[in-house]
Amino acid sequence: MRRFSTNILGVLLAASIALTLVLSSQDALAAGPSYTLYRNSLAIANARIEVAVFNRQDDCFAAADMFTESAHSIGLRRYRYWCEKFLP
Repeated sequence: MRRFSTNILGVLLAASIALTLVLSSQDALAAGPSYTLYRNSLAIANARIEVAVFNRQDDCFAAADMFTESAHSIGLRRYRYWCEKFLP
């Protein structure tokens, strides 16, 4: 039972972080170069699913690490997160 509640907390944490990042994405787009956080899809080969946009590379890499750790902690080891630079 304890492991189940820990998994739910991990999912809720990841969901709340994702929502926060998505809501702040629009602000990041207004400031020159930006970094987009992507993840792969388990259903579609070679898919790039946009998760969030950052105006600092360090923030993007920190979020990628955090999402990867969260996904792995609940057993989703095939998810991959990465950042790409975007120049408007």
